Amino acid sequence: MLTTTDSKEKWFSVAAAVGKLGSLARNSLFLFEINKNNTDLNEDILFACESCDMPQAQNTPITVPWMNSEYKIPGPTKYQDITATYRIKEKDDIVYSSLYDWYNKIYNPKTGVMESQIGNYTTTAFLKLIGYDGTFRRQWTIYNMFPTNFGGVKLSRTDDNIQIISITFAYLYATVQGVNGETEDLAPIT
Repeated sequence: MLTTTDSKEKWFSVAAAVGKLGSLARNSLFLFEINKNNTDLNEDILFACESCDMPQAQNTPITVPWMNSEYKIPGPTKYQDITATYRIKEKDDIVYSSLYDWYNKIYNPKTGVMESQIGNYTTTAFLKLIGYDGTFRRQWTIYNMFPTNFGGVKLSRTDDNIQIISITFAYLYATVQGVNGETEDLAPIT
């Protein structure tokens, strides 16, 4: 697994990506970078996703009656949770243990303690789309993100102890930055 101690420059060459990711190296690579601020993580986490939901926003229209008619106006925007999956091979994976510790900081079942200060467990993360040729294609900046579901480990005796981990994140909102470098708020889905 990747951590930020690995040289990020290595990840922008196809040969290095194929060497590190093996079967994950496809036409596009999705890299998830999670900042350690406020989360008790020892360092920023960078991992390649096997699959990941793109941040989505949905505007729920409100129907307003007016003179024998009904009009729809924009309502509150709701952001869909993001589920990411990745593979680990190492027995003691730093990404797995860091994410698990972060998840347990919100609610620790051993102690029954629940974190009540939102700033103590949320962070900013980046979901990066890198093309197979190593070029930057798009980046989503995800604000006030925190894990809501951790697990989904699928063990298989035929896959040389490869584990597929699934983790779901909730967040406040997201922005997207394209190739031209312009950043804009995530457009609501209609």
